[in-house]
Amino acid sequence: MSKEEIRPRLTQDEYDVVELYRAGLLDPDEAMSEHSEKLQSRIQKGLDLRRIERKAFRDTSRLSSALEEYNVELISVLKEKGKEMVTKKHKVKEGSPVMALQLSDLHLNELVNIKSNKYDFYVASQRLKMLADETISLGKHYKSSKLVIAVLGDLLNSDRRLDELLSMATNRAKATQLAILLLSQFLQHLNKHFNITLSGVTGNESRAKQEFGFGEILATDNYDFTIYDTLRIMLGDKDGFHFNMMQANEALIEIYGKNFLLVHGHQLGNSGDIQKKIQQVMGRFNKYGVQIHYVFAGHVHNAYVSDYFSRNASLVGSNSYSEEALNYVSWASQTLHVIKANGAINSMRVDLQEAYDYSSYPMEKHIDAYNAKSANKARPEHTIMKIVV
Repeated sequence: MSKEEIRPRLTQDEYDVVELYRAGLLDPDEAMSEHSEKLQSRIQKGLDLRRIERKAFRDTSRLSSALEEYNVELISVLKEKGKEMVTKKHKVKEGSPVMALQLSDLHLNELVNIKSNKYDFYVASQRLKMLADETISLGKHYKSSKLVIAVLGDLLNSDRRLDELLSMATNRAKATQLAILLLSQFLQHLNKHFNITLSGVTGNESRAKQEFGFGEILATDNYDFTIYDTLRIMLGDKDGFHFNMMQANEALIEIYGKNFLLVHGHQLGNSGDIQKKIQQVMGRFNKYGVQIHYVFAGHVHNAYVSDYFSRNASLVGSNSYSEEALNYVSWASQTLHVIKANGAINSMRVDLQEAYDYSSYPMEKHIDAYNAKSANKARPEHTIMKIVV
């Protein structure tokens, strides 16, 4: 049998043994022993790999099953909690204006303590309550009883950079609970005056560090989805509320025959001719026969309102990174629109920066319990050395 006929039938190790035997460097017994050892080694390696794969599969299956059961119980608890919430369905006058609120870049869980700005969960609560009051006041002026909230992502703060990690109020799990508690009160406050429809997209800052997917809800690779979907479970079937499913990058909503595109805004970039980029996005949709009349976005933390596009600022405002590293000063605000039946869109930026003397939602005890800095309150102070001048 020729070398070419042998080679396709043998592994490289087996072929090497044959070549050594033919060269007279191995006797038959040694060749068989050499081949046997290598064969046994390959068999053992295969068994080891199969054992590792089976163990990994068992561990993954156990974790998935445990999380599935955890989710079922968590959803049950949230639905029970939702039953305690009192909501209201309002009578909507046909043709009356619709309010639209852009809600984005809340960066809950961020701590800011610089000369120009302060921010934590308590300040976030003050600013959200001010935003609700301003929305209600404008709604009364226009005699509107319907509010559309466009949730545009980055509800939770990033912790990818060291300075962000050090500027967190508490860990992500506790921050998620606080965010849900705060936003549920914000939504209930607004529902006293409006029927509320919510749609949303995820942001880039709220990505989880590791992705683990499984069948039920409340666990994805983005905390925006977790917070939004928890609120949906709690309030989605209540009077006066309707939740559309949150989308990953883009979502379309229609108000009085006009199509509004929701994006977080990171895909638009941070510089350049923003109007040109918006028109390019509109052109992409128009190619498929969908006309975009207006775009809601956030991400850049700088308010911008134009004829076809509105970019949200943030709830947090400036921080030390933006001011010192980027030389970029921002201001806390969100954007509010009044959309009329004739297609007119009136837009305004709601200034939320100076809310420090504003009342907050009743959640101080929860904030103190979760805030990492409040841990010092549990420890008595001992004066080691005190110098008085």
